Amino acid sequence: MFMAEILETLMVVCFSTGWYGSIRRVWQAQDSRGHSWTMPVLVAVGCAFGLGSKLALFASTGYGGFLILVYAWNIVLSLAHLYLLRQFSDQLDSRRFAGVDPSDAESAPAAG
Repeated sequence: MFMAEILETLMVVCFSTGWYGSIRRVWQAQDSRGHSWTMPVLVAVGCAFGLGSKLALFASTGYGGFLILVYAWNIVLSLAHLYLLRQFSDQLDSRRFAGVDPSDAESAPAAG
């Protein structure tokens, strides 16, 4: 069971590294265009199921505690990504409503 836990941890950690790049791109561009809303929602739901599984395993056997943290961190990352998508989508909509071309570099907020 120990090797299976290590491999599952590595799988989830490798998967979560994709979130770092995606969150960074959305944050730097301050733009949500080209990003899916469905993906972070499905990942958060899937990780919630994985977290529930590990909590049930931990409750019955006392084993698998570290994976609880890994799944919880993945949920935090996917929800942070979803928050940024929502935040910058609202900014994009407000610029469109104001009649400003959202692709105009001068109308975009300064990075930094």
